[in-house]
Amino acid sequence: MVIDITDAHGERLHREWTYEEIATASDRVRAEANAPVVITYNEPPAMDRSEHETGE
Repeated sequence: MVIDITDAHGERLHREWTYEEIATASDRVRAEANAPVVITYNEPPAMDRSEHETGE
């Protein structure tokens, strides 16, 4: 696949990709999209400081 773009300043942006590069990138993105989301906390949620400091 070849991407050939000319920007607003007339600069030519050209890049070639092989089928293998495209397939590898597609597989990686597909795997990331299907991966489970894991949320971890290193510390408990923050408490309101005014209640914590005054004991109210």
